[in-house]
Formats: sequence, C-alpha cells, structure tokens
Amino acid sequence: GHINGDRLLRQVASRMRGFIRRDECFARYGGEEFGMILPETGLSGAQALAEKVRRVIRDTPMELQDGSAVAITISIGCAELHSTDTVFGLIGRADKALYAAKTNGRDRVELAEPG
Repeated sequence: GHINGDRLLRQVASRMRGFIRRDECFARYGGEEFGMILPETGLSGAQALAEKVRRVIRDTPMELQDGSAVAITISIGCAELHSTDTVFGLIGRADKALYAAKTNGRDRVELAEPG
C-alpha cells in the first residue's frame, strides 16, 4: 500500500546518504525513481557505485509499518554526460538504460549507449 511504499522509498533514500559525497546530488525523480548526479565521476566509476548501491539495497531488508521486514531489489541505469548532450538527452539515455535493466531481469545495472 501507499504507507509501506512511502516507507520503503524513505529507507532507500536514507541508505543512499552513505554513498553521496558533498559535491554530488541524489534526489527523487518521480514515482519510485531516483536520480544521482556525480560531477567528478566517469561512467565506470558510476557503474561501480551503482553496483555497491544495488547490493546494499538487495542485502539489507526494509522494515514495514507492522514491524516485519521485506527484501527489495533495485534496477539502475547509468549514463555519462557528453559535450554534445542536452539535459534531456542525458536523462533519456539514463532512462533507457534503467528500462533495459528492468527488461533484462531487474536487480541489475545497465549502462547507456554513448550519446
């Protein structure tokens, strides 16, 4: 339900705090989607961070309102900003990679095609 869904989203966000540096940004993008901006990190570094995040989310049960716990997974798409990118192009490639992660079995990280 909505209460547990919101609770799970808050717990994911709370766990993300340990992964974000001062110059980076983590925010809810819409629904159950989050976005990260890693200005000093290339695609391979973003992929490594995404894999760490994925494992922590998968391996740490989330607490529900009734006190029970549930394991969840996360699918992640990564894209790198290129000199010819627009904001919409970058977000579109990241979104396409996210949907590839969901389509290819969930609980995985996919990299965007170069822009």
